[in-house]
Amino acid sequence: MDDRLRTLPMAAGAPLVGRLAAEAVRGAVTVAVVVAAGLALGFRFDTGPLEIAGFLVLPVAFGAALGCVMIAVAVRAVAAETSASALNALLVALSFFSTGFVPRESLADRVRPVAAVNPLSSVIEAMRALAHGGALAGPLTRSLAWTIGLATVFGYLAARGYRRRNLR
Repeated sequence: MDDRLRTLPMAAGAPLVGRLAAEAVRGAVTVAVVVAAGLALGFRFDTGPLEIAGFLVLPVAFGAALGCVMIAVAVRAVAAETSASALNALLVALSFFSTGFVPRESLADRVRPVAAVNPLSSVIEAMRALAHGGALAGPLTRSLAWTIGLATVFGYLAARGYRRRNLR
């Protein structure tokens, strides 16, 4: 597919930007479906419209940043199966060692430090505060730092890897 796209008269970075935009759209649809299902099951927001908007936008932005990580790994991988396996293992580990399933206080002592620095924990805690109130500044700051950091570092690596791949 990339070989065919390179023959078309378009900007060299358009496929990369398109993939990231598709990731953001996919994330937005996922958030909308999950929130709609949650509302149908009794979930309610205890905050105002600005916080609700933040609740909806934060996971989409973080998902796009994770998309940069995935693209950066994929453009350097020799085989698609290798990159998919590595990325799935990473996402499973991030999920299980976060505060998404269990509050930090209930985690085992040896897992708490990992959950404290886990980017998913920051996003989850910020989303909880955006939905139900509570301490927001710390988790939101960490979430935005992770999102911007991942997007910047891995966005650069993805663009560089994609450019090198196009030169082959």
